Amino acid sequence: SSGVTAIVAWRWLSLTVSELHVGERMWSYADPRDVLSPYDNVDLKLTGRWRGFTASFEVNDLFDVQYEHIQRYPMPGRAFSFTLSYSISNRTFTFYRRHRRMGYGGSRSGENHSSERGKLAV
Repeated sequence: SSGVTAIVAWRWLSLTVSELHVGERMWSYADPRDVLSPYDNVDLKLTGRWRGFTASFEVNDLFDVQYEHIQRYPMPGRAFSFTLSYSISNRTFTFYRRHRRMGYGGSRSGENHSSERGKLAV
C-alpha cells in the first residue's frame, strides 16, 4: 500500500486531495492463489474558514471504485458530506451535517442515506 496527500491553501480556503493505492493481496493462507484485487481510492475535501465558522464539503471514493477490504464484503462506494461548524474558546459546535452515500454508478435501491440536522456536537 502507498498513499499521497496534497493540501493547497489560499487565504481562507483549502483543498485536500488524498490518493491511496492498495496492491493485490492474499486473503486466505489456505489458498495463496485466492487474492483480493488491487484498487486506487481518491478522496477530496474543500474547506472554508471565516470568523470562527468552518464549512467543508467532502467526497470519499471520488471515482466510485468497487473494492473490498475483506473478501465478499464490498466497500460502500462514493459518499458526499457537508459540515457547518462554529468554534469559540477551543470548543467546536457542529450546527449542520449532511451525509449521502451513493452506490457504484449512482444510487442503489435500499441504500442507506443519512443526514443530521441541528446536531450540536461539543
